[in-house]
Amino acid sequence: MLNPVYQKENSPQENNAIERRITTDDEVKLYNAMVALKYDRKMVDAYFGLVGDMLVELDIPPTSNKIAMTIRKDLIMPVSIGQRYVIRPGQKGNIGLIMPLEFKEIIEDYPVAETEDSYFYSQGTQVALWVNFAIHSADELDSLVVNLRKSAVQSELLRTKISGFRKYHNPAYYKACIDNDYRRGLLLGNNQQGT
Repeated sequence: MLNPVYQKENSPQENNAIERRITTDDEVKLYNAMVALKYDRKMVDAYFGLVGDMLVELDIPPTSNKIAMTIRKDLIMPVSIGQRYVIRPGQKGNIGLIMPLEFKEIIEDYPVAETEDSYFYSQGTQVALWVNFAIHSADELDSLVVNLRKSAVQSELLRTKISGFRKYHNPAYYKACIDNDYRRGLLLGNNQQGT
């Protein structure tokens, strides 16, 4: 079932655009990446729900050239806007998020958060943070973290015209984030496309 908020906000043509571009190869890559995460089903749903909420809240349609939801050869599954990751599940049970620089001021309040200093520089100046959260459920991210992440993603959307990774976009990944039944079918090996 499609996320009901998303379904209302987009035309049937946009929702059907996802369906037309999904191939069996897309689904196999997504399934393999989901299995490689070694998350339990609750955490898989939490991660995909977190991405789906981002897509809905920020009104990012499946046809947007600004976003790329890719599956790398090492089965890492980043979501990028422009050239920057905005969210990525880790294979160690963490979730990486882009965050604004002001998160540095409060990071000590989040013992489950760890920054990676090598990310997001422009002309030698850091412009955003990459923060890994060692969590077991999306509920562990409080409203402040969710709102800060949202503002960082909005900043990326505003500065981006097209993602350089768009040619690697996996439409099955997008659909799995907005359609719970489709995602569960993939996890059970019941791909609903068969195309």
